[in-house]
Amino acid sequence: ITVTAAATPATKPIGLDLAAIDDTGADSEDNVTKNTTGLTISGSGGGVGSSISLFDDTNNNAAQDATEPVLASVSVTSSGGSWSADIALTEGSHKIRAIQSKSGSSASAASDALAITVDTTAPIVSITDPEDRVVIDTLSAVTGSYAGTDITNIALRVVDQNTLKQQKVSSSSLLKPGDANSWISVVAGEQSGTWERDAAGWVFNHTYALTARATD
Repeated sequence: ITVTAAATPATKPIGLDLAAIDDTGADSEDNVTKNTTGLTISGSGGGVGSSISLFDDTNNNAAQDATEPVLASVSVTSSGGSWSADIALTEGSHKIRAIQSKSGSSASAASDALAITVDTTAPIVSITDPEDRVVIDTLSAVTGSYAGTDITNIALRVVDQNTLKQQKVSSSSLLKPGDANSWISVVAGEQSGTWERDAAGWVFNHTYALTARATD
C-alpha cells in the first residue's frame, strides 16, 4: 500500500494592526487614514523562516481569490513570530488579511480581517447664515452645513475688519468677533449635517470676515 502524509497547515497570522503613525483618523485606533502608500501592517503568529503574504479580501470571504493579488510579502525573522510590511491602498474600504506559508507545511488559513478606510477627500463645510456680503442689524447665531467622512469638528474664525483684532479662543459658548479658532463638535459618525453657534458682541456698522473649516 502507498500512504501519503498530508502536510500540516501553518498557523494563521494573528493581531493585524495598522501603525499608529499611519492612522490619521479621529484617533490612532480607528484605522482611518488619508495615506495611500507606506501603510505599515504588523502582526504575529509566524515562524522563523516562514513567509507572510498580505492581501485585500475585497469580497470578505476569508480566502484569497484569483482577483485579489498579494499586496506585500515578508519573511519572518523574529523568534517571537512578529512581522511587519508596508502596503499601498486606494481610497475606500478595505479588508486586509494575512496568510502564512512555511516549508513542509501547507499555507495557513487567512487571518481575521483588519478593516481599513482610506479617505483622501477633504470634507466640505459652508456658512449658510448670515449670507455673504449682506447688511444686517443684529446677529444672534451663525449657522452652516457640513459633509464628509469621519468629521470630528468644525472651526469658526471671525475677524473684525475694522480693527483686525485677534483674540484667544473664547471659553464661552458664544461666538465672538476676534475668536481665532472657536470649535464646534459634530455628531460622531454623521457624514452630513448642520451646525449652529450663538453669537454676541458684534459691533454695529462693523464688517466681519467669517471662515469655517472642517477637520476629519
